[in-house]
Amino acid sequence: MLQNRNNSIFGAGGQAVNPSSGSATMSSAAVSSFMSRVFSWMSIGLAITAFVAYGFSSSPQLMSLLLSSGGGLNLMGYAVIFGPLVMVLLMSFRFQAMSSGTLSLMFGGYSVLMGMSLSFILLTFTGASVFKTFAITAG
Repeated sequence: MLQNRNNSIFGAGGQAVNPSSGSATMSSAAVSSFMSRVFSWMSIGLAITAFVAYGFSSSPQLMSLLLSSGGGLNLMGYAVIFGPLVMVLLMSFRFQAMSSGTLSLMFGGYSVLMGMSLSFILLTFTGASVFKTFAITAG
């Protein structure tokens, strides 16, 4: 899109569209559909994160993959802690070059890594206190 001196924007096909005229607004049905898809993706990601966090925190065998024999984090534990940050940065900087399928898989992987990372919280606090906090935040 190109913008000229009288604040018109030239869109596809060379038509001039003035952004202050309101002619380039989305219909409420399109906005509603878009928001519905966003909330669906976020709900799926949150469910994946919750199930993985519960699974890791309730299984000593899975937690042993993240913890060393001395009780600290091993190499995989550090990868799980910092992995979500790396994935967010990668998705942020490369989203235009990635296909929607690749981004979907990365979002799923991010959700799994976040669940693994958040499983440490469930080891520290009771399930009831975590659930109450989640319910208050969601509300």
